[in-house]
Amino acid sequence: MNRPLIDILERWASSRGWPCATGPIRLIDEVRRDIESRLQAGEIDEGFYRSQMSWFTDADENPFPGASTIIAMAVPWPEHEVVFDCERGPVTAVIPPVYVQRNTIRVALQGQLTGLFGGMYKFEPLPAPAKAIASRLGLVRYGRNNITYADRYGSYHRLVGFISDMPFTTRGRSTAREPECLPECAMCDACRIACPTGAIVPDRFLIHAERCLTFYNQTPGEWPAGIPSNVHTCVIGCLACQLCCPANASHIRRESTGVRFDAAETAAILRDEAIADSPVGRSIRGKLHALEIDEYAPLIGRNVRALLGNGSPPA
Repeated sequence: MNRPLIDILERWASSRGWPCATGPIRLIDEVRRDIESRLQAGEIDEGFYRSQMSWFTDADENPFPGASTIIAMAVPWPEHEVVFDCERGPVTAVIPPVYVQRNTIRVALQGQLTGLFGGMYKFEPLPAPAKAIASRLGLVRYGRNNITYADRYGSYHRLVGFISDMPFTTRGRSTAREPECLPECAMCDACRIACPTGAIVPDRFLIHAERCLTFYNQTPGEWPAGIPSNVHTCVIGCLACQLCCPANASHIRRESTGVRFDAAETAAILRDEAIADSPVGRSIRGKLHALEIDEYAPLIGRNVRALLGNGSPPA
């Protein structure tokens, strides 16, 4: 990228406290090849790949003709609270940082970048796994839990990426590199011990993502028999490996969303009626939509029952 354009972009991001990195569009193909080679080597579970990665590897290779530059930013982002009014009283539940308002922040940044350069360039959402790209740009490093960590924010950040027709030139240097891991992980076993499903193992750095509780509670169907009933701590996702991580000790942040599901809504959720075409169902989905997690509406009853220890839906 031309140096003056880098300077403008980096000053803009720095003024907001956001780590920012840029790289060549070819990184997308490199990530695609890496995922496919890991699948062929048996390092990635085929079922997990089909449900979580095929959207990327099967996508058009050139979704934005003329794009030459990747831009990635790490925006500090907390975990979020919602409240369920239950028979035993209000229960506060947590949603990890990567979920709430993920589209809102992307759209806002897309508009800000367009305005920053006076509409001279287009900025489209990054059509690739943000973690894989950002780690190759040196923006983040992986923890043993395979979650990314950014300077100053630990894992409490939101990765936002774009591709652009803004020109990119290395000028004798390349911003691309091999992904790195946190040096603290070399002598630390905290996340492996804390993982409730054994997804983090001692004999390899790549976790068994197909065992991760986050994968399970984002996937329809019954809970696998091997998941302990007392490990559910989030409405969606899991925070076990992040809360215990020493690299996160000074970065954990939690904020209220202001969203509260009243007694009637909570009872409907526990009966798997979050998607019902009823006033209560529409109210539930409206709140989930405000959080931008409405895609999980069909799963929320099962997840909240597990979170509250309620077992099967009431008759």
